[in-house]
Amino acid sequence: MIDQSEEIFTLSGEEERKKFIEMIVEFSKSTKQDITSSLSIIIVMRGDFHEICQKNLHLSELIQDRTVLSVVMTNEELQQAISKPAEIKGYELENDLLSSILAEIKKEGSNSNGDSYLPLLQFTLTELWEKRDQVNHKLVLQHYKLIGGLQGSLDRHATNFYNSLPQDEQLWVERICLRIITGPKMKEAPQRISKEELRKLSGDDFTNKKLIDSTLEKLIKARLFSSVEDTVGLAHEAVMKHWKLFVKWRNQNSELLDIRDSIENLSREWSDRDEKETPTMPKALFQKVRREFEKIKHLLSPTALNLYIDCHSDEKRKQLISVQKTYSGFHKSKEQ
Repeated sequence: MIDQSEEIFTLSGEEERKKFIEMIVEFSKSTKQDITSSLSIIIVMRGDFHEICQKNLHLSELIQDRTVLSVVMTNEELQQAISKPAEIKGYELENDLLSSILAEIKKEGSNSNGDSYLPLLQFTLTELWEKRDQVNHKLVLQHYKLIGGLQGSLDRHATNFYNSLPQDEQLWVERICLRIITGPKMKEAPQRISKEELRKLSGDDFTNKKLIDSTLEKLIKARLFSSVEDTVGLAHEAVMKHWKLFVKWRNQNSELLDIRDSIENLSREWSDRDEKETPTMPKALFQKVRREFEKIKHLLSPTALNLYIDCHSDEKRKQLISVQKTYSGFHKSKEQ
């Protein structure tokens, strides 16, 4: 299974993306010809990336021929999904609790598409289970309201977590959150990034590397991030959509994120080329990066930062190399 396959558009360079798509298409053709083959590949992708797929003829044909859409659960299936796990453990839902949850699901569903409420539901039920009445073996409506219900439980939890951190870790929470999502032009998609890549945001500052590690550990423990091998990412997309502070960061930095994505994509494309070629950057993009450099430098990977430096004049490059060695210290002067 290939999960989060939209990352071929958000994380990969053009050459890498092309090779991946060719591999999938060739595999599909080979299995179609060999009816005895029992090997299958399941590719999971966000629905809002299908439009981008249509721009590739072979991938578009494959999607039209093989797509299976996930179906929204019926009301009865939802009731079972909510109450059955508790019943298996010997617990029951208090009167009006199930109807309250279903009412909020209906409200959430009417404001979005499909089953986008499911991550919120999963998070809320986990919070509710942790506050279960262990004496009477019940899940209680009062506890559901106290945690903020479906609409507010994640925001309440995430905000309390953030407020409990010292200021230096709060700043790294913001930086890390912005680093692992794309900008509006790339559909604000969450990404998985290696821990080592995030550590590089600290430059050569060992203290900041330790701060990044401790911040990541706390984000994972708080169930806002997840860790798979040496990569980290949002525990689910609901974190970036329903944590109000995260939404504020996204809105305040939307233009910077789009600029960041452009230079990151360009740096990946240049990494696939002959090393003897001199890197270049479109003038308009270069001017945007130069104009916003002080704000955007902490969002750039070392590869993208180096690309910008290489595209600069010799005189300016010397100044930037000095900045590159020390830019990790800029977080101490965060604007209030």
